[in-house]
Amino acid sequence: FFYYRNSLDTGVASDEIFFGDPGDRFVAGDWGVVDGKDTPAVFRPGDRTFYLRDTLTQGVADEQIPFGAERQGFIPVAGVFTDGFESGDVTR
Repeated sequence: FFYYRNSLDTGVASDEIFFGDPGDRFVAGDWGVVDGKDTPAVFRPGDRTFYLRDTLTQGVADEQIPFGAERQGFIPVAGVFTDGFESGDVTR
């Protein structure tokens, strides 16, 4: 199960959905249609593939992205990466 809150504070989960397999590593991001809303994804170490959902709903992955054998030993990370300062940045 994937538990999430609709607000950025502590407390009981707002909802839950089932997504992924045991051993998957959860990541969140704005996948699919970029609309400013994060949705779930998992990285599956066994087949070195990301499985992404485009909506915050239960179901099978909308997209699969292989991480590639040439990246053996690398650990994928999620985040917003830019090549320079963005509006509102204070430090790096």
